[in-house]
Amino acid sequence: MTSELLKLIGDLNKKYSPEGKPKIGLASEIVKFRERIPTGCFMLDAVIGGGIPVGVVTEISGSPGVGKTTLALHTIGQAQRRHGDTYQVYISAEGPITPASLELAKVDTSRVVVFEPFEYGEKAMNALKDILRELRGNIDVIVLDSVAALAPYMEIESVEKGGIEGQTVGILARVMDKFYRVFIGTGMFGDSAVIAINQFRQQVSTVPLPPTVKGGESSRFFPKLRIWITTSPSKKIKLGDAGGLESLPGMPDFSMLGKNDAIGHEVDIQIIKDNLRTKPVPEKVSYRVIYGYGYDNFQPVVHYGERVGLIVRRGAYYQYGDIKSQGLYQFILDCIQAGVWSGLVQQVMERTVP
Repeated sequence: MTSELLKLIGDLNKKYSPEGKPKIGLASEIVKFRERIPTGCFMLDAVIGGGIPVGVVTEISGSPGVGKTTLALHTIGQAQRRHGDTYQVYISAEGPITPASLELAKVDTSRVVVFEPFEYGEKAMNALKDILRELRGNIDVIVLDSVAALAPYMEIESVEKGGIEGQTVGILARVMDKFYRVFIGTGMFGDSAVIAINQFRQQVSTVPLPPTVKGGESSRFFPKLRIWITTSPSKKIKLGDAGGLESLPGMPDFSMLGKNDAIGHEVDIQIIKDNLRTKPVPEKVSYRVIYGYGYDNFQPVVHYGERVGLIVRRGAYYQYGDIKSQGLYQFILDCIQAGVWSGLVQQVMERTVP
C-alpha cells in the first residue's frame, strides 16, 4: 500500500504541481519545523519562539511612533546576516524610508528591493507577484508597510471622479482578502517571512472598546502570528534613570543631555494570536528602545541568563564563568571587554527557545 501511495503522490505532483509549489506529499515530508528570522530584539524573540516565522504572515500592529518600521528593518538586517545570498522586499506604502533608519538597522541596501508608493495598491501587489515568481526561493523577508496606507484602485478612481468625498467603504478589506488568498493559497509566501505592518483604529461606540486594525476580517484570520506593540509618554526612559547603560560601548553620546531628557522609551508587547506554538506565552512583556542605538538587550539577557542557570547572582554580584562583577552594567561591560558577551547571548537564547 505504501509503494502504491507514493507512486500515486508522484503522479499527482507531475500532473498538478510541475513546479513543486504547492506540493503534494505525506505529512512526514511536508510538515517541518519552520525557520525563524530573529528581530534583533531579545525579549520579543524569546516570547515568539526565536523570531519571525518563515512561510506565514506575521502582523505587527501598534500605536504611532512605537517602532513598527524599526522592527521590520532590524528583521531584514538579521536576515541578511544569516543568509548571505538572499534578497528582501520592502513595500513602503507610507512613504520613503529614511537612510538613517536603514543604517541603524545595519541593512545592506544593495540587497533590498524597495517599492515606493504606487499609483494604487494593486500595482504593488502585482509587482510583488512578478518578483516572487522570478526569484522564487531567494526572497527571505517581505514587508508591507503598511496595510492601512494602501490605496486601492477603486478608491483612487472614486477620488478622480467625485473628489475626496467619494465613498469607498470596505474596498481595502476586499483587496487585502484577495491579496492574502492569492499569495498564501498559491504558496508564493512559502520561502519568505512576511511582515504586514498595520495601524490601530478606534472603534466607534458609546462604551470603550479595544482598538481594531485596517484590512477587515482577513487581517485577523490569515496572519498566523499577530503582535501588538504599544507605548505612551509615561514610558519614556530618562538619562537620569539609565543606571549606567549610557557607559556601554556603542551607545550614542548623551553628554549634551540633562538627566530629565529622554534617551529612549519602553514598549509593551502583546501576542494577540500565535497558531505556531503550543506553549503558553506571557500576557504582556516589555522591551526598551534606545534612540540612536536600537534595542536594549542587556538587562533581558542577564535576567534570562539567571533563569536558565548560566548567570549566578548573589546580591549585587553577577558571575558568568570566571567573570564576577559588582553591579549589573559593570558585569555587562566586563563580559563585553572579555569578548564573551555575544556567546552568552547566544547560549541564553538557545536555552530560552530550545
